[in-house]
Amino acid sequence: MMESKPRVLMVPDAYWGPDSGAVAARLAAGVWQSLGFEVAVYIEPPKDSITSVSGVRIYSARTIRLIHHFGGNGATALFIDALEDFQPTQVFFLGSAISKPTSFFAAARRRGIPRICLWWIQDFFCTRGYGCLPDEGPCTRCLNGNGLHAVFNRCHYNNSGFSKIIAGVVARMVQRRELQRSDVVMGSSLGQLDLYRRFGMPPGRLVQCPLFFDRDRVQGHASKRGDYFVCYGQAREEKGWHLLASVLRAAPGIKLVLPFGDAVTAELALTKFGLRQFQNSGQVQVIAGVTWPTGVARLVAESCGVLIPSLWPTTTEYVLLESIGLGKPVIAFDVGIHAEEIVSGENGLLAPVGDAVGIAGQLIRLASDFELQARLATGAKRLFERLTAPERYAVAFRQAIDLAGSGRQSEPMAR
Repeated sequence: MMESKPRVLMVPDAYWGPDSGAVAARLAAGVWQSLGFEVAVYIEPPKDSITSVSGVRIYSARTIRLIHHFGGNGATALFIDALEDFQPTQVFFLGSAISKPTSFFAAARRRGIPRICLWWIQDFFCTRGYGCLPDEGPCTRCLNGNGLHAVFNRCHYNNSGFSKIIAGVVARMVQRRELQRSDVVMGSSLGQLDLYRRFGMPPGRLVQCPLFFDRDRVQGHASKRGDYFVCYGQAREEKGWHLLASVLRAAPGIKLVLPFGDAVTAELALTKFGLRQFQNSGQVQVIAGVTWPTGVARLVAESCGVLIPSLWPTTTEYVLLESIGLGKPVIAFDVGIHAEEIVSGENGLLAPVGDAVGIAGQLIRLASDFELQARLATGAKRLFERLTAPERYAVAFRQAIDLAGSGRQSEPMAR
């Protein structure tokens, strides 16, 4: 009798559509298929009538809401129906941990189905999002799971009130134990895995896996050596945008281009981070209404380099991969994935974390040194090829599958 294939039910935090999160989900499905798994996905599809795409079976989910953490709104019943129908040998959660209902984890656990989790958003312990306080920078005070700091500090969701604080704290306290019971937890950087370890997840069940990235995003763009730098991505404190004014003051000869998806976001960023004066003087150029395919890629390709002032020591950014994929040196703080992967002077430039003057010095240095630009461009491309090498995903998934059944200690990926 022919042995049946192993089966994995994926639960991604994204629509099965064109955005980056869904692209990552589709790439992950391809890795599972390459390892001999039958793949199904529990997701909100663009059309309810879709039942299969590229050999992946689709089970229609309901919109994920806070109440789902407590098994409400029928979402858990739909998930259990998918488990019973597909009979997976693994359940694979990926995306934002806080958006995955606690009841889903429990439903799989009660059926003895190993749960492998790959997360790129770390707000599962923080009611504010990304553990950031405007005046103090990144915060991990609620990493212990009790959420008391969130209550005392009046952390909140989008200024929506104290009730949201309490709801968020309670949801995370309920969720904490289920997350700690995950069979394997994956992350894209050692800093991210350390955060999970501090949260209480067994260190022997942590696996490093590269951030899923579609290499086609960097194809077809002619690279030129421009006279400006680009800073783009999320305009938030944990991403270091509150330091941009200090950087610009320390590097008055540097021109910085800031692309935004819409004019409203651009205006908010200029006001919040004190950048209006630099726009008025011409040192900052704001370009609104552009996305990666409609303008950001060209701006990056024709720049001198990309500034990533992130202070958050965990995830890998798409900004990093997009930039080095176009052969553009990244200037960043020596924290998180940047400290782990960038060798300053070889494939990028680093400054001590939070040192705005140091970052400014690196920008000035790169802008005036053509030989350095060429060397770093070559190094950046090599780093991109290594970080996005397809075989690295398969290695990480095999390691996760093995750990889910054996409990053996995981080792970091080889550089």
